[in-house]
Amino acid sequence: MIQKDIGNWFGSRFIRGYARNIISNWEIALVELIANSYDAGAKKVFINIENGGRKSLEVKDDGIGMTKDEFLFRWKGIGYDRRKQQGKEVYYPNGEKSNRIAYGKNGKGRFAMYCFSNSYFVEIWKNGNYNKFKVKKGQVVPFDIEHLKTKKVDDTKTGLKITTNIENILVLDERVIINVIGSRFFSDPSFKIFVNQKQITEEDIGDRISEETINTPFGDIIVKFIKTKRGRTTQQNGIAWWVNYRLVGNLSWELSDGEKLDRRYREARLYVFIIIANFLNDEVNDDWTGFEKTERYSEVFNIVSDYLTEKLDNLFQNHREERKKKALHPKFKQLKDLDVRSRDFIGKFTSEVLIKCPSIKDIDFENILEILIKLEESEIKYELFGSLAKLETAELEDLNEIISKWSVRDAKIILTEIYRRIDLINKLEEFTEKKSDELHRLQPIFEKALWIFGPEYDTIQFTSNETLHKVIKKFFDKKFPKKVLIRPDFVIVPDSFSIGIYASDDYNNEGDPEGIGKVLILELKKGDSTLNLEEMQQAEKYCLYLLEEGHLSRTTVINSLVLGTRMGKYAKKKTTGDNDNIVIKPLTFINVIKIAKARLFNLKDKIEENKNLKDDDSIIADILKQETINQK
Repeated sequence: MIQKDIGNWFGSRFIRGYARNIISNWEIALVELIANSYDAGAKKVFINIENGGRKSLEVKDDGIGMTKDEFLFRWKGIGYDRRKQQGKEVYYPNGEKSNRIAYGKNGKGRFAMYCFSNSYFVEIWKNGNYNKFKVKKGQVVPFDIEHLKTKKVDDTKTGLKITTNIENILVLDERVIINVIGSRFFSDPSFKIFVNQKQITEEDIGDRISEETINTPFGDIIVKFIKTKRGRTTQQNGIAWWVNYRLVGNLSWELSDGEKLDRRYREARLYVFIIIANFLNDEVNDDWTGFEKTERYSEVFNIVSDYLTEKLDNLFQNHREERKKKALHPKFKQLKDLDVRSRDFIGKFTSEVLIKCPSIKDIDFENILEILIKLEESEIKYELFGSLAKLETAELEDLNEIISKWSVRDAKIILTEIYRRIDLINKLEEFTEKKSDELHRLQPIFEKALWIFGPEYDTIQFTSNETLHKVIKKFFDKKFPKKVLIRPDFVIVPDSFSIGIYASDDYNNEGDPEGIGKVLILELKKGDSTLNLEEMQQAEKYCLYLLEEGHLSRTTVINSLVLGTRMGKYAKKKTTGDNDNIVIKPLTFINVIKIAKARLFNLKDKIEENKNLKDDDSIIADILKQETINQK
């Protein structure tokens, strides 16, 4: 299908893409409108808002104005080059050349009224003619212009007036406008701005403290240091970069390389540094929201940054000293008990904190001081800082969350217990890989690892029972004459097996101890062992022998666990006894380790994965392993 040529057209998103900042930020838009008046040689510009800024906006000036043809040419021309068509110079209506350099570059200021409404009216006076237009967003063009009226007027009448009903923003506040506009234009004596008939003056901004000149390789920079009034309604403080007496970007405290002079000093809220660098005009972005980062701009920026750093450092020195005294005074007794070296270190460190972190809150500064004193009093000194320095930002946030919910003592108890249990698992893994007889070392490990076999054993009530160990020794003396050894916490037949017996008391209805209520027997076979029927039968025999000797009642619950390397064909769990109160169960060491990890919610594996604790280098792993063996 052949489409009819409809000429040039613009999509609905063109304006937003072409003049995004101007139509979305009322401060930028209003500044653009005033800048247009400035470029037109106006000596006065009037901003009028009706009904508290909720109804209408009017911007009127006494500049050179435009003829009908000039208006249509400039308003309809996309990418209008102001400097090419009119030059950089600004002329007053009487033809006199001013000392101003035009802000405008590409005509984007025409879009400013679209920030407030989708249509507006323009009235212009020039060469004895008056014209009125209605401008609105078109369907296929940015500006749909309708010529409403023309008439003859006095030849001396010049200027422009733009009006609209405010639709796109909620409200314009007179006081806010004065603060925003005043901090950008007030220093040019030939240009006066009125808001609702009230002229903006330096009194609306503050008192000038000093004015200095900075010499650079590219030209001189004038620095105006102004102390603003208290109780201002906006945050119009910080560093203001001006080119040709117009603000570039917004007021901020940003220096070079991203560092910021912090405005959260109480005194800092009262100051404005105005940096006037007219020779940077070519580096200014089209919408005046910032500078292009040229080499010249970067060098100038660094020079100014060094100057401001020193200036503010001197300005806030007294303030820092007062904060330091306030924080140190309550610590008098602690400071007195420290030696001279420690006091000197704390003094210098706290001074550096206030210089490097001027925005730090009093409570945070006092906390840092308290920590420093306690570390000086401790034996570890500043090892803690070294540990903290190794943490990533997210880890520091996690640590803060932990200590905000847990006391350090509680966290230490819990983490110590977790570490102890993980260490036990490591030792168990080490022993299960060996084929040699390590029973005398392995049995004590299990004494501390009863939690593996169930939560009921994870209690101080389950302890090694010396009496039952003696009974078991007597049982095995018949089978292994002169080979059975007894220790306080287990019985061992070297090169064969070891047995540890752990018991808890039973209690009557009055709460008094009444014999043994439950017994856990751990029989550990030597390395490279296989659990067969013989091993299971042996366990059953000594369980019954304990009953026959009268040290256990017929209702005592006995859990006998036989641990070995491999599971034989006939090694199966068996329940016996008069009341099925005797359970004999075979387990491999590997299964025991799996159970242990599961009871720890697999924390060991998770920690190794997250912290990369495994020795992946085989040579290093072998060296560490060999050294461990040698030390034994």
